[in-house]
Amino acid sequence: MRGATTMYFPYLRGKQFELLAIKELAPAIRASGAVHPIIEPVRDIDAGPTLLRNLAALVEHRVACTVIINPRVGDMRGVSKTENILTQLEPLFAANRSMRIGVLLTSEQEIRQLIAILARASRRYRADLIYGTAVVSEDSMRRLADLCDVDMHLAEDKNSVRRYRSLFSRPPTAILRDSFAKQKQERNQDYYPLEESIFTEDNIFFAEDGYQGFGDYQTIGEAFKEGGTMPRVVAIHLTYQRPREEAIFIRHFCSTPNGSSADTAGKYLEALSKLVAFANGSGLSNPALDTFRSHLDKQSFPGLGVIKKLSIQNHIHVAIGALKDA
Repeated sequence: MRGATTMYFPYLRGKQFELLAIKELAPAIRASGAVHPIIEPVRDIDAGPTLLRNLAALVEHRVACTVIINPRVGDMRGVSKTENILTQLEPLFAANRSMRIGVLLTSEQEIRQLIAILARASRRYRADLIYGTAVVSEDSMRRLADLCDVDMHLAEDKNSVRRYRSLFSRPPTAILRDSFAKQKQERNQDYYPLEESIFTEDNIFFAEDGYQGFGDYQTIGEAFKEGGTMPRVVAIHLTYQRPREEAIFIRHFCSTPNGSSADTAGKYLEALSKLVAFANGSGLSNPALDTFRSHLDKQSFPGLGVIKKLSIQNHIHVAIGALKDA
């Protein structure tokens, strides 16, 4: 590994199966010492215990993580729920000193509102700043630096951070990129003809490019989508490293398009048989892939949410392996 500060930052939305993916991986994440999840709450924190229950599992396993306090999508978007988020998370912050707040630099107006909330808070938080396209004033960034202990800056381009160099001396920066964006298709059937391609090389070049780590949105992508319909094609997105290749690659294993949304289980098993044949032929193995293999052996369909969860878990295992080999 390239040193203790080398980290992988998976950015996940706080939906059921994204949270389960991280909860179930907590022991592996702790053992790796190289993964720091960033979680954006998107479901009303008062509507159910899902977020808090899964974050508690990370605390139990002493996994460091970051929770966004001004989400940009879902039920919790904006700063109207920020104080409630902080209140609900207070026992977890008290139990896990490695837990940090995440601040999305969305707009000057929102950041000023957030600063007012943090100024009233009963504790001083460790924080990560996530950069977008908005330009936040130097005065607001100085106030954030006064109110929080900023640990990490995450941006697709470190030039976004450069303008605040006078406030943060040599700020540790990780690249956060939607590596799935160039793969993203409108319909599952559009993945059917796609061949193997490079998912990312950030795991190779992040240090050379001046970053302390890299992050992504796994095989889901940054775009947020609520729900969905029964698919006409089942597509399983699989990332992996090939022997003697450092880049992370991706393939899309799909059922054959037939114009019908019937028999999702059968479509899954067809796509799964292709995935397992490829994984076996390529010598790929990790706990997520082993679960995929068990589904094929048992001819079982666990539901579309579980397929997404396993795809996320596989990708995180791949990232851990990539950092170990770096």
